[in-house]
Amino acid sequence: MFKTKFIVGRFKNLIKYLIRYFAIKSFIDRRNLKITGNGERWDPTLSQWKDKGHLARYNFAAGQIMNDTVIDIACGTGYGTEILGKFAQKIIGIDISKEAITYAKRTHKSGNIFYKVSDFWSFHSNAEVVVSFETMEHISSIYGMNDICNKLLSLTNKIVIASVPYLEKEGNNVHHVHFNLDESSFDYIRKNHQITFYYQKPDGSILNDKNNELIQNLILLIKK
Repeated sequence: MFKTKFIVGRFKNLIKYLIRYFAIKSFIDRRNLKITGNGERWDPTLSQWKDKGHLARYNFAAGQIMNDTVIDIACGTGYGTEILGKFAQKIIGIDISKEAITYAKRTHKSGNIFYKVSDFWSFHSNAEVVVSFETMEHISSIYGMNDICNKLLSLTNKIVIASVPYLEKEGNNVHHVHFNLDESSFDYIRKNHQITFYYQKPDGSILNDKNNELIQNLILLIKK
């Protein structure tokens, strides 16, 4: 009899634990979905899918920074801002999501890193290097690549480092409004600025030339 009561008691405790565990897990999952924008923002610890490309792009950009002031446009959760901050004199990460910025301030922080909630067009500041990955294809289709690039250039007095999906088919991503982007999409900017193109493969590696490889992202380095 005593043994039966003991087993029943343990079973009830287990049920309570499982209910509490799944309630907490559900809360965390909902919070993470808000922070990552239902998966559109990527984070190495929050996102359920693996992606070598995001970290590779930020490490590439870090190689262009030498104690410069930096702005990270659409910084998301701030993991990339933290990477760049190790090489920057000062860096400001901006994002339209309050949840993402709150998480960034709490998780990816340092004495030279600052964050601000702002949309793309409302932000006005200046730095030597402006980084903007996975941003341009999201901005309203009433603006062309020329307008978007000019806005980025207005924020820097040295270089812009940016990326877009390469020749992405229309409708491939519901969050994107610009498709089929390639080198020719930036012909107007090339008239007044020096642009170097780099090519990123699905495995994250970044090339100086396409070389008939499968290319996922086009990376731009624009000198002002």
